[in-house]
Amino acid sequence: MTSTPSGSKEKQKTPEGLGIPTDWRVRAIDQPTEESLAVLDLPFETKPETKDTVPSEFSERVRHLVGGQDIVVRIDRKEVSKKAPFTAYYACFKGALLALSNVYGVWFEIRLRPGNTYECFRLARPSLQLKDCPMKGINYVRLKLTSLPITRAKGINYVRLKLTSLPITRAPS
Repeated sequence: MTSTPSGSKEKQKTPEGLGIPTDWRVRAIDQPTEESLAVLDLPFETKPETKDTVPSEFSERVRHLVGGQDIVVRIDRKEVSKKAPFTAYYACFKGALLALSNVYGVWFEIRLRPGNTYECFRLARPSLQLKDCPMKGINYVRLKLTSLPITRAKGINYVRLKLTSLPITRAPS
């Protein structure tokens, strides 16, 4: 069930029998509001895409792999075969497979949590050069502030900003 972003000239597809227009950026029947997207914090629970549903325009530097599928990556000028641990989108970064998910039109790094659930825990690394198509209301500043930091070599200290300085917007009553 793939559709096009709003504003596209192509007709959007609808779920069978529901008559509700869908958006490829949302994988649930409940459509998020601008207000709920504005206060979205990381980490949050997600489900990796089981099918390749992100339009090619926004998935140029990622590959959708089925769990156990082989992919060849370069590590120190050598080609090494790796297996995707679970079905999801992946990008190759310094010889490692990074699991990704596109939620609300934004690329996030994801990981498996205890209990076989998944979570988006940070925005995708800028060095991956992935193209987003965010839904109206997405607050990138808030997402960056709540993302887990990218780990670096030992000896570098991280300072994590608190959200107390961010205003919380609520829907009018």
